[in-house]
Amino acid sequence: MKKYLSMAVLCMSLLTACGNNDKNEDKSSKEIIKTKEIINTKKVVNIKQTEASLELILPINFTTVKKRNKSFDQLHFYFSKKIIYTLKIMNEKNEIVSEHETTKFANENQYNLGLKEKIDYGVYNYVLEVSTKDDIKKTYEGSFEKKVEFLFEAAKKITDISLSANEELIYVAEQAASYMDEPKLYSISLVDKTKNDIVFTDLPASIYDIEEYKGKLFIAGSKGMGSNLLISKDLKTNEEDNVFKDIQCSGYGCYSVFSIKKYKDSLYIGTDKGLYKLSDDNTIVKITDHLLDADEIIKSLYVDSKGYLWITSMDNAGVSYFDGTKWTSLADKLSAGGYIDIVEGDNGDYWLAGNTSGLTKYNINDKSIKTYTPYNSDILDHNIISVAYNGKVIVGSHDYGFSTFDKSSWVKYDKTNTLITGMTSDMCYSNCAPIQVAERMIQSKDKKVFVVVSKSLFEIH
Repeated sequence: MKKYLSMAVLCMSLLTACGNNDKNEDKSSKEIIKTKEIINTKKVVNIKQTEASLELILPINFTTVKKRNKSFDQLHFYFSKKIIYTLKIMNEKNEIVSEHETTKFANENQYNLGLKEKIDYGVYNYVLEVSTKDDIKKTYEGSFEKKVEFLFEAAKKITDISLSANEELIYVAEQAASYMDEPKLYSISLVDKTKNDIVFTDLPASIYDIEEYKGKLFIAGSKGMGSNLLISKDLKTNEEDNVFKDIQCSGYGCYSVFSIKKYKDSLYIGTDKGLYKLSDDNTIVKITDHLLDADEIIKSLYVDSKGYLWITSMDNAGVSYFDGTKWTSLADKLSAGGYIDIVEGDNGDYWLAGNTSGLTKYNINDKSIKTYTPYNSDILDHNIISVAYNGKVIVGSHDYGFSTFDKSSWVKYDKTNTLITGMTSDMCYSNCAPIQVAERMIQSKDKKVFVVVSKSLFEIH
């Protein structure tokens, strides 16, 4: 009998304890009315919200979206409580270009700007006044920039773009539809956006660079079955020439011409077997005094405002420049890895795109070096494959679109805030996530920047 009484007392004690725990949990749940996990642009944060709070959950975001073949500029803002709002948007002259007022309460809000007429590219300021049902009022002021203009979308990946000599055309190279087909080559007018096909008898298997030089259009690329490495066409007579047909590269021979650039009275040619020069008399010689390996993979060529020729390599931190008299190498100063692109900035700065080392700034005056990676900055990737400069540094990633850098902060542009679309890599065969490859950037004499991301061409204003 005592045994059963003891068990009964124990059960009552447990029930009482459980009841007390329930009361404690009820008390706790009243103290924290809501706890919502929110994804920030940098990290996941927990925001403790009471019934009286009104919080902006994410930064107010400007984006461009496409619906039914039409694009819309939108402002997105998300709050912890349902709100109504009054919004005013002003241009840099403080003129109101758009305003809107809502009467329906909602947490998530988006406003289409310029439904009647698109807003121009530039910087805008906004004033957003919000109210909740329980009459909490807040005002938010800020700015956004409309910067990226969609120009064209190809059927396949765009492998290269180049400006014509008069900068009225952009030459576009598009990947072949299959291994049995040739790539496509055409021009797009920057005046009226018309597209015209350019016909060659035998294009490279894949096109890596395009350059106008002395009235001819030169096309460089990889060698496939029966295709050519470097060909040209006279823009007046349409006469074609297989430029590299008589060149014997060392070892197994040249299989790719990655870059071509006119410099002084010659055309310099960067290959997978070193650097070459095409002279006025149509002779081609190999350049070996550039202080890199003679058979270095020369990935890009660049001519700066001083008249220096720069070359970058895929191996051994290979970057050198030629001042017209002698070569200078940076190989002993830079981080290991390949460098794919280069552009001149201000005050002696040069910006180098590294395929493993992120973005490097080299100053030619004081020889200082600074490197930006995801570990020490907000740069979008360590694999940077293109770079341009228009007062801001613009870097292109192999996977994540591109971003701008004003030397203090980064702004990222990808499929979340532009009309960029991803595409599946040819090197992936199953469960492949789309990547946003900023393959190529070019800029005009007046600092207009054009960028290719996957299949699309954009202008950055």
